[in-house]
Amino acid sequence: MSIPSDRNKADQECFDAFIPEGSDMGALIRSIDWSKTPVGPVEGWPQSLKTTISNVLACRFPMMIAWGEEFTQLYNDAYAPILGSLRHPRAMGQSTRESWAEIWDTLVPFFTSVMETGRTNGVDDLPLLVTRNELPEESYFSFSYAAIRSETGHPCGVLVSVFDTTERVRAERSIKEARERELHALNEVDLARQDLYDFIMQAPAPMTVLLGPDHRFSVANSAYEAMAGRRVVGKTVLEAFTREEAGDFIQLLDGVYQTGTPFLGKELPVFIPDGTGVIQHYLIDVAYHPFRDRSGAIKGVLAFHHDVTAQVLARKALESSRSDLASQQLKLETIFLESPVAMGLFHGPDHVFELVNPAYRRFFSEREFVGKPLLDAIPELRDQPLFFALLTKVRDSGEPCVGHEVLARHARTTNGPIEDRYYNFTYIRLNDSEGNPYGVYVHALDVTDQLVARKAQEKSERLYKAEQKKFKSIFYSAAAPMALSRTRLRLRDDQLSISRAASRATARRQEPAGSPSGDSRFSLSGDARESGRDRGATITSGRPDACL
Repeated sequence: MSIPSDRNKADQECFDAFIPEGSDMGALIRSIDWSKTPVGPVEGWPQSLKTTISNVLACRFPMMIAWGEEFTQLYNDAYAPILGSLRHPRAMGQSTRESWAEIWDTLVPFFTSVMETGRTNGVDDLPLLVTRNELPEESYFSFSYAAIRSETGHPCGVLVSVFDTTERVRAERSIKEARERELHALNEVDLARQDLYDFIMQAPAPMTVLLGPDHRFSVANSAYEAMAGRRVVGKTVLEAFTREEAGDFIQLLDGVYQTGTPFLGKELPVFIPDGTGVIQHYLIDVAYHPFRDRSGAIKGVLAFHHDVTAQVLARKALESSRSDLASQQLKLETIFLESPVAMGLFHGPDHVFELVNPAYRRFFSEREFVGKPLLDAIPELRDQPLFFALLTKVRDSGEPCVGHEVLARHARTTNGPIEDRYYNFTYIRLNDSEGNPYGVYVHALDVTDQLVARKAQEKSERLYKAEQKKFKSIFYSAAAPMALSRTRLRLRDDQLSISRAASRATARRQEPAGSPSGDSRFSLSGDARESGRDRGATITSGRPDACL
């Protein structure tokens, strides 16, 4: 560092006497006008100060001189890094009180004690929050404070030896924390081991710990020994059980111990004699896991057992029950699909078709039903509200409904003519598993052809009785022979007409839906055309068997 040109030659000669060459801090001291500091001009410095400065600058350890009552600082090259860029180089010739303002309250007792008593003092690893490079950081220092005495022996300054021990303290703290963590981990391991033991001993399921290649029982809870029917702790597997009882389990344990690969077994058969010598058959689930020491080496096997005999038997019984149920369901489905009687299932307030069998579909060839509401699938019934109302009543009330020879007017094909068809039907409500209304089951039979045949038969009988009455009257009249001949002719013609009507009815019954069949519309009463109503038609509610 260059020396100001106005520095007089005498001062430089004074500095040359006690400031060695090659020191950066020596050059900094030379550059300062000390006459403007509390230390005063260099020619007035006492020999004790000069000697101390010379020794400090020559030392390779951090040292600092705090001179006079203001503790004016002079320090060596090794001390500069402790000051940091915020303090150095302006700290040279500055009061220690000013340079270390943020920690002065901590340091001042050490300085005043030396100045008042002349005794050396110090402190090791003093924690200080020091701002050295713009940001405050926790630092640790060891200090030694010694008196610098004047020629008369009185303290006139303090020689401070400083060692920044931050890195060492942090390293020691890290080592200490690592040791504490290790001790904590060891304690946790011991606690975990004790917890594992307590867990095994208190577990309701059979559990054991087997150590070594011969699988010696180290721990076995009461549930295991109850299942085994004997005490096993301290014994190997082959000491506790016969080879026949151990079976394949020895090989399974060997595999886990030697490879470290866990084994899980389901419903394995076990045959063990109970306390009376009776062989008991168990089905168990097993889980074998390697038991390792702290280094990771396998030292044994953790064995978990679960007696699933009751569950397996219950499952098999349930499977058998389900099989029977599936068989019954298949039978019901076969009946439903192959029955010649029309069957259907509606659900919801709109009576949506959920199921219909082929016999039902034959009533309405070429129509789609499943998933459609009743009035969308069979729009002709919109003008015949009786059927929708009956379904709603059955669904809401739960009372079955039986219809006998009820008229329904609909087309049997998509574009076919509207026909008068007569049906016997039964409506029954179905409930869900919670007893709430689910839908309505429909059982229907087209009785149109039977009704036609019966009405024709009834008409024939009425005509026969009427003609028989006429015959009796004519028989006793004067023109009996002629009248008898005419009556016989009419009876013959009537019998032919009845036979033809019955033949046509039988032919229509045998024709498929949609086949042309002449005039299929008819009326039983001549004046009754209201949907669902005709002379002789009945609709009843209540038990179906009470109404049929």
